[in-house]
Amino acid sequence: MLIVVNLGRSWAIQELRERSWEDLHGLWHVCVRERNRIATSDLERSRIKAGYGDYESQGRDKVVSFAMSLLFTITLEGLETAPLLPSDLVCAFANVGP
Repeated sequence: MLIVVNLGRSWAIQELRERSWEDLHGLWHVCVRERNRIATSDLERSRIKAGYGDYESQGRDKVVSFAMSLLFTITLEGLETAPLLPSDLVCAFANVGP
């Protein structure tokens, strides 16, 4: 039985530029959680030596990585235009602790 999951359309970069910093921050963390989920499932598949799921996992990881690169690009654009940002947002995108 084949199950098809429709994930919806991707966000256009212009749509992301119009979002608030809090929304971008939330989307970034959704992407981080998704990449962690993908990595965990990859590790579990290799542990049990399952011969399935690698292709789908790699495809999903590419999509999430692309979304994260868009979010990072938009954040860098925002850093150039907005001198004062919430410190937690800057830390999250720079992978630096508070």
